[in-house]
Amino acid sequence: MMRVRFPVLLVLLAAALLRSFGGRAERQLDGRSLSELIGRIPRTGTGVRQSRGQPGPEAHHQDPRYKEKLIIHLTGPLYFNPKCRKHFNRLYHNTRECTVPAYYKRCARLLTRLASSPRCAER
Repeated sequence: MMRVRFPVLLVLLAAALLRSFGGRAERQLDGRSLSELIGRIPRTGTGVRQSRGQPGPEAHHQDPRYKEKLIIHLTGPLYFNPKCRKHFNRLYHNTRECTVPAYYKRCARLLTRLASSPRCAER
């Protein structure tokens, strides 16, 4: 009878030790559980869920010509004099209005004003 009790007690003791050791280990790992550190359960970055129906900001960048297509849609075809190429490139590639998708309408307005300016209107 002593032989049967010893393995059972040994298993219970080991389980109690593992349970108490596991609790301390999780607290020492900066709030991350052991399974997250191993990589089995990915941890979300912000904790904010996004609804599935609305795409995030990455949706604008799926089409590499999105900016060009939208600006042509808003302004129509624009012609820029070769003398005006430097001003166009500075505006189109370096300003916030033409690099951030939320401001593309402003970019279209600026480009139409540049195309109709006296310096760029010469053909």
